[in-house]
Amino acid sequence: MRKSSSRTIIGFQLGAAMLAGLLLFITALSMVSGVAVAQQVSPIQVKWEVEGAPTEGRVGARLTFPRLKLTNSGTVAWAASGANELKVGYRWFYGYGAPVAKTNYEEVRANLPQDMPPGGSLVYPNFQVAVPNLTGDFVLHIDLVQPNDVWLQTKGVKDLVLNVSIKAKDSSVLSVAVNSLPLFSNSNVINLSWIGKEEGGNAGISGYDVQFKTSTDNDWSNLLSNTNLTTTQFRGDNAKTYQFRVKATGKSGSISAVPITGQVFTRIDTLSPSSNVDSLPALSPTAFLVRWSSFDNVDGPNTSLFDVQYRESNGDWTNWLSGTPGNAALFQGQTGKTYQFRVRAMDYAGNRGEYPTNPQASTTTSASLNSLAGISPNPTSATPPSGATTLLFPLAVKNGDNSSGTMGYVISNPTDKPADVFIRFNNWAGVPNTKKVGDKDVAIDDNEATDTARVVTLLETVPAKGTKTVWAGNLYLPVYNGWAAIVSSAPVTASAVRLASDGKTIAYNPAETGNKLYLPYIKKQDADTSSYISLANPSTKAITVEITYYNDSGTVIFTEKRDMARLSSQRFSLASLKLADPTSRFTGSAVISAPSPVAATVENNLEDGSVITYPAQVKTTQSSPDYTVFKNTDGGYTTTGVIQNTTNATVTLKIEYQNDNGQVVASQEKQLSPFARYNAWQGSLQIDKFSGKFKVTATGGEVAIVVLGAGPGMKDRVFP
Repeated sequence: MRKSSSRTIIGFQLGAAMLAGLLLFITALSMVSGVAVAQQVSPIQVKWEVEGAPTEGRVGARLTFPRLKLTNSGTVAWAASGANELKVGYRWFYGYGAPVAKTNYEEVRANLPQDMPPGGSLVYPNFQVAVPNLTGDFVLHIDLVQPNDVWLQTKGVKDLVLNVSIKAKDSSVLSVAVNSLPLFSNSNVINLSWIGKEEGGNAGISGYDVQFKTSTDNDWSNLLSNTNLTTTQFRGDNAKTYQFRVKATGKSGSISAVPITGQVFTRIDTLSPSSNVDSLPALSPTAFLVRWSSFDNVDGPNTSLFDVQYRESNGDWTNWLSGTPGNAALFQGQTGKTYQFRVRAMDYAGNRGEYPTNPQASTTTSASLNSLAGISPNPTSATPPSGATTLLFPLAVKNGDNSSGTMGYVISNPTDKPADVFIRFNNWAGVPNTKKVGDKDVAIDDNEATDTARVVTLLETVPAKGTKTVWAGNLYLPVYNGWAAIVSSAPVTASAVRLASDGKTIAYNPAETGNKLYLPYIKKQDADTSSYISLANPSTKAITVEITYYNDSGTVIFTEKRDMARLSSQRFSLASLKLADPTSRFTGSAVISAPSPVAATVENNLEDGSVITYPAQVKTTQSSPDYTVFKNTDGGYTTTGVIQNTTNATVTLKIEYQNDNGQVVASQEKQLSPFARYNAWQGSLQIDKFSGKFKVTATGGEVAIVVLGAGPGMKDRVFP
């Protein structure tokens, strides 16, 4: 649409030459029934402003005023509702002064958006007026109107008067389709094109008006006026969003509809985003979380995709993640290796940054730090595992409840062939036994229950001898709480890390399932330091589990029962235990009994602020396999072998430590009462530093064992 510079301003104002002290009444002699009457000046007055007023129209079409502005120049407010409400309307008159019958045109009245005080203004963009169904020269009066068709012009208020020529109806209909633009443009030059179409006529199109505006502009600006072109280039500024619209004018005088908003739009972004890998600690476990971030000149921290590379000990760079939308992933390394990382980002316009020459973060892996998630027994056979795998993680979250944060999983394939792996994220609430169908309760069968419980199922192919990272932060759900199962026909392994909302990273190993689970180390303290238990019921049957809590000496402290829906999970703090004395505290162990196999993970906050975890133990033994333990390695990491007597009998423990040569360097014996537990703290060894094997033999009963490590912050301190 061509922008007109002409402006019609019609207002009511007193002449400068009028005498001071002019009376509030202007005497106008009007003969009504032969009597002269004095007419009072109305307190309602209006100043009209119109831009681009049309001077001609066609039967069957509407006149469009691009901008109609009204200003209250009177002394009273305009009412938007009620008995004295005002609306904006219009009337048509013949050129010789007689009114056009309302049966010959449609009158549409515009409401005031709100009460308008004296001095206030309002603007109607694209104000529409229906024309008469007659041809000829007419006069259009736009006026304020009160209820019962009381036009204020009849009360001495100036209206807006325009001469308009109405031509015969044009049967042709014009339309313009503007070819789409990308949501983001990585060039300042925008190629704009359009196609005009005429239906119902053959006069043709005489020209196009092309307009543009930015997201912050109030008015449209002309790019091209009355052009015969159907393509053009527009040069814009970086970081601005532009919208465009095109109007066609026919040779017969018809005009295409003009949209209020743009027909197409695009945002210019010509600069590449910057990105960086967050710093890593000097030492990390073999599976650790890597995080990165970016900043884009247009979209700030919002970036489309990332490429992440790593290298080992200043070697060649290797692609780790390509085109990932996430900003964190779990990396699986090898013990004792140094890994370096760098990242580049691509924004939504397709601008891709460059990798920096130097690494942005570096860390060295250590088996000592793996102990924070519990140390598994050393393999008893050199033969690698084979066959199908199901690995359960009783906790899986994205922006989870109680500041639990988000989890990531790393899956390793030890075989020589690629392995397909299903990662199934299940809802914590599980599935009820029945559902409502109409007014009836209908049973939910196992297959439907399984499908309902699975919120998301991912299929990943893990390369031979390789790893694959799954970050729950990339799930489409904004918030997720539940449990996860990793299933494959190959003997894959997996571990997990949770990024808590306070920034802590907490490692987890998968949990085995069993009808009886043993938790050798738990504690009830205050809300911040009590143990958390995550419990999952992978069965399609609803169950009730029983948990018995013992203190260190084996005395029962409390027994509770928890109902669990089918395929559900729970995460709870021992601070919430409903003991007779809610302020009581204890350290000890627990046993979970269930009618069908369940899985559990335990989290414990240590005095130095670190968090250790371990999967609940399923196996008990009289002669344990070897465990790797250490004292004061890697700056002060020390393990503790936590031993739980699982029988109602006194057990004699024999604990032996062997060095790397298989020589016994220390041993001890301990009497363990029924259901009691014992902390075999490697810090008590009469050796400054130790890294070797730990073995337990139990006489008189069976025990459950978990080996946990603690960092330098717990140096010289045994677990409470």
